[in-house]
Amino acid sequence: MGFEVLARWNHATRGIILPDDFIPLAERDGWIHALTFQILEKAFSSALPLPSTLQLSVNISPIQLCDRSLARQFEEVARLTGFSLERVMVEITESAMTDNLAQARLTAEELKGVRL
Repeated sequence: MGFEVLARWNHATRGIILPDDFIPLAERDGWIHALTFQILEKAFSSALPLPSTLQLSVNISPIQLCDRSLARQFEEVARLTGFSLERVMVEITESAMTDNLAQARLTAEELKGVRL
């Protein structure tokens, strides 16, 4: 039981923009790492005062799953916020696993403490 972390971009003129529209841009333009850090930091900080029995579920894109720095990013945000990675569930789509299975497996193995 817990919550799923959902990102939305509240654009000044276009209103709410869904992840399907801005995540590919973040990946293409190289700011997905910074965006993920910001989202995790806000989610972990917001959930910290909630009962420790509640978990956070986070979706990871195929590009992020092949990023060897992903595990360090989770660890750093957890350290900064004091949020336990044992309360985190990382959701990985099947398509994320098929593009580069070897790299995806390495990254998944490095995600210590979280559940997949």
